[in-house]
Amino acid sequence: MCPALNLDLKSIIFARSAIKGFGKVDVVKDKKGATLYHTIEFGEYPKTKADNSEELEELFGRGIVKPTGKKFTGRFDSDKGKFLENSEYVYRGQKYVRVKVHSYQDKNFYESGEVLKEGSYDWFKLEPIKWKIRNWNEMPTSINPSGNGKASCIKVRSEETIMAGIPFYPYYKDKNCSFWQNSSIRGYLNGINVNNIKSNGNTRYTASNGGDFTGRGFLDEAFSSIRENAIVTEDNAQIQQEISTPKSRLEKLNPDKTPVESRRRLTDTEMIKSWIDAGQSVLLRGPSGIGKTERLKKLYPNLIYIKLTNNMFPEKVVGAMNLQTGQSIPPDFAKQALMDCATFEERKLIQENIQNLYDYADIIYERSKSRTDKTVILLDELLNVKPAVQSLVYTLVLNKLVETGKGLKLPANTVVVATGNQKKYSNVAEDLAEPLEKRFDHILDMDPKVGEWIYEYAIPHKIHPSVIGYIFSKYQEGRRSEDIEKIGYFYEEPEVGENHLDRNGCRGRTNDPRGWVSISNTLYAFEEDLKKGKFIGKDVESLLRASINSKLREEWAEEFFDFYNNPTLTVEEIVSKKYSQGDLPRDINDKFATMAGLLNASESEVQACREFIHKHCDPEYLSVFDIYWAGNDEKRMEKLAELDQLYPLTVKQEEGWSQEENFLEDYLEIMEDNSEKKPSSAYSLRGGEEWNEM
Repeated sequence: MCPALNLDLKSIIFARSAIKGFGKVDVVKDKKGATLYHTIEFGEYPKTKADNSEELEELFGRGIVKPTGKKFTGRFDSDKGKFLENSEYVYRGQKYVRVKVHSYQDKNFYESGEVLKEGSYDWFKLEPIKWKIRNWNEMPTSINPSGNGKASCIKVRSEETIMAGIPFYPYYKDKNCSFWQNSSIRGYLNGINVNNIKSNGNTRYTASNGGDFTGRGFLDEAFSSIRENAIVTEDNAQIQQEISTPKSRLEKLNPDKTPVESRRRLTDTEMIKSWIDAGQSVLLRGPSGIGKTERLKKLYPNLIYIKLTNNMFPEKVVGAMNLQTGQSIPPDFAKQALMDCATFEERKLIQENIQNLYDYADIIYERSKSRTDKTVILLDELLNVKPAVQSLVYTLVLNKLVETGKGLKLPANTVVVATGNQKKYSNVAEDLAEPLEKRFDHILDMDPKVGEWIYEYAIPHKIHPSVIGYIFSKYQEGRRSEDIEKIGYFYEEPEVGENHLDRNGCRGRTNDPRGWVSISNTLYAFEEDLKKGKFIGKDVESLLRASINSKLREEWAEEFFDFYNNPTLTVEEIVSKKYSQGDLPRDINDKFATMAGLLNASESEVQACREFIHKHCDPEYLSVFDIYWAGNDEKRMEKLAELDQLYPLTVKQEEGWSQEENFLEDYLEIMEDNSEKKPSSAYSLRGGEEWNEM
């Protein structure tokens, strides 16, 4: 009855500064003068019956009181099969709502004691809603002068009941009426037509009817920078809009209606793709093993790969000349790029005589100007070769031109991308000559990012679940950053790691993505051999420790082995319920290890595992388990959707979460932001809610 909301703090602060009278803060005290709580005014609602109700009805009949065009949803009329709408009116600066009285009993009373008159019309004043601020001490000083500023949102609950005829769903007999995406409440809050689930909900769970609240989004209106002020004369009512802050250039150009504070940063992969698709050259710099080359190959599987080395022959980049015939010989990559854009007849002629390639190059170049697809040429290890080799690619980067013969112009849709290590990451790295460096349209210095690696690489490539579980638990334990996308792979700075010597005098190893992939492959191979009985009678623990030690620093290797070897329950034990209280997970490491160990459950076993995780690892772990167990497998996504419908398991979302729960919330936000938002997976992973709606 008394709704609770988490209000966006930045939007409220902006609205209070931009809109006069918005967000008034007040204090509520008891009879002795002691402070009970603080309130903030936000939104409007018809509350009190107007003393001049009869006068307003008489003026309405004469056409003097005019409607503003805004309407409030009233009760649901079962006889008419629709919601009744009550119009808003303004008179002498005060806004009112006109309501037809319907009494459910013989005698219903207003608070004043006045009896309701069935079928008559009464007028109610529109008054501000007061909300109790539940995290007052955490407010910034602009709201609470004594606040500590730790709040990320304003947690509020209405001071009084706010109630209207908006049921969760009007047609309760519909089998899909209980789904949030079909609800009238969601439609009203988001300003969408919940009849049209084909575009704004999960098509598998479409209910037959709903409510149309298009254009009446409560949230859109509440956070709008446009304030409606009623300016009224005796004769008529006029509504005038007062625009607060002028829009910046980006705001005018960008059609995105998402609130600025709700937009996420683009990942490195998204930025790289944006530049390449725009036809701009890119230089990627960063430590080995973070996936510079890997993500390019994933984005553009047909890219042309050139590995640069100090002992490579120049003709591989700039082409050569046949001294006997005087004919030009193009490098292989140039031939491939041009052949990709050539017609069938041109390819045939070029295969008959390579010199035809030069004759058709200009024709192919002009024709390729209209192509939107990109032919990517990847110059790998550009920063790890001597300046003499670097200089070979100068005209290629500058003009997409190969210098052999008269010069060979590559197709216009060709984009040159290069990779390399900065000097701090490599002893053999070379500085790029300034003229060449300036020829790249963009230079991106990349650092390891756990979030990107997990959702862009680890999950699609089925990295061993113990690796994922360990990284999760290490993040939680260290809290090196509040943002999972910004933290490293739990390794020291490279220069420290390279100078650190272990007990054998060997240079310290660092935990980079490539190393984790290698550990994952090792674990899968080891487990497969173990199942086949390959190590009968042998000390398998020493073998696994040695395998892990070859990739991780000693202290990390020992810790990871303990995490992997954690005595967690098996799928079989959980399905058959052969466990005791002492077997249940106790701390965060146990919970992550248990969750990781159950990911090999079959479709017939997964529900038992989900119920166990929900009950004994806390419900928040269930969403992470579902995401990882389903992966990109459509069949598994559908299985989870089916299970959620038959055996619903809820994921709590309340204040007072523990630290580990906050971490899980961070992770889920990353997954939501970067998921493909397929309807079945969206439903199955978040209990039927859409990810992009309230």
